[in-house]
Amino acid sequence: MKRLLSLITLVFTTIVLVACSSKPNMDGEYYEIGDYGTDLVITIKGDKGTVDAEGSTSSMTIDTDTKTFEISGFVNPTVKYEYKDDVITANVTGSKRQYFKKGSEAYEEELKKSQVQNLV
Repeated sequence: MKRLLSLITLVFTTIVLVACSSKPNMDGEYYEIGDYGTDLVITIKGDKGTVDAEGSTSSMTIDTDTKTFEISGFVNPTVKYEYKDDVITANVTGSKRQYFKKGSEAYEEELKKSQVQNLV
């Protein structure tokens, strides 16, 4: 009985630790996709990245706890984002848009929808 209780405690602790420590791996290149083609807008590696908007590149820091980007050079540098299924939704170019992680299923589906697969 004591061993069974120890085993159950160990399994429960492992599940809790995995659930608490699992943060999404956002590393990659994120593109805006439209009928005109694709544009690289966000690049992320770890908790750092860049935003390519309106002809200039700005550095940024990613805070996955508060789900914000801190973007240098922006008038309002703190930008909230949503991240789900390899898609970032954020206002980094003047309006809230979706950015698709290159190579992901979401990226490929969006390319098909916008019919730009022959342009990339």
